[in-house]
Amino acid sequence: MIFRISLLFFLSSTLPSTLTAQDCPRAEDPVMLASPTVVGNGSPGSCTQTALQTAITSGGHVQCNCGTNATLNITSPLMITSDVVLDGGGLTLNGNNTSRIIQKDVAVDLTVQHMHFINGRAPNTGSTFTDCGGAILARGNEAILKVIQCTFENNSTTRLDASDIAGGAVYVFGQDKGIFSDCVFRNNQSSNGGAIGGLGSGIIIANCLFENNVGKCFLKIIFENVQAAENACLQGFTSSHA
Repeated sequence: MIFRISLLFFLSSTLPSTLTAQDCPRAEDPVMLASPTVVGNGSPGSCTQTALQTAITSGGHVQCNCGTNATLNITSPLMITSDVVLDGGGLTLNGNNTSRIIQKDVAVDLTVQHMHFINGRAPNTGSTFTDCGGAILARGNEAILKVIQCTFENNSTTRLDASDIAGGAVYVFGQDKGIFSDCVFRNNQSSNGGAIGGLGSGIIIANCLFENNVGKCFLKIIFENVQAAENACLQGFTSSHA
């Protein structure tokens, strides 16, 4: 099933009983980078996980220059410990079904744009929040995650049979906002929330495409007036994919 969605979720408040199209979120424009740290010289071999992690750790704006159709294999999560805007320039990050791809620390903001995330896998540690988010885990202290013009494909949590495990592609916990704009989610799976899982966060989804994501429910988000939101904001949404 394919869904193209423009929708706004408030986890901390009740949606109004009636919504109009004007209440729906608009897609975010990509961030214009200013004096970015550049990773790579235009060839795939020039981009390594070590170089990318070093640039990310420094914070600020980071631009990947890895060539056309480049893929970077990720063997352990890229750790976000400072405010970062990361522009992949079309780079694919591949977790090879053995590693989560990005893990964002508390109290820092992260924007990722123009990237592809494939084959990310959350670990099986027995800790609920650690085991969520196959490609990206963002949690804690009311920070902001923005994902703009990115593709998530074949990402998964390892645990598929526990109701509190969520976010085959992305899990957002305790964030002020999790914003997803002009993204594609395809063939991701989790016990709950095959594409996106969220708890204690404001989730904004604008013009995203969802295809063949599998979970106990489509999004691990609950609020009262779901039908009002569907009628006003969803385009082509007919049922959840579970």
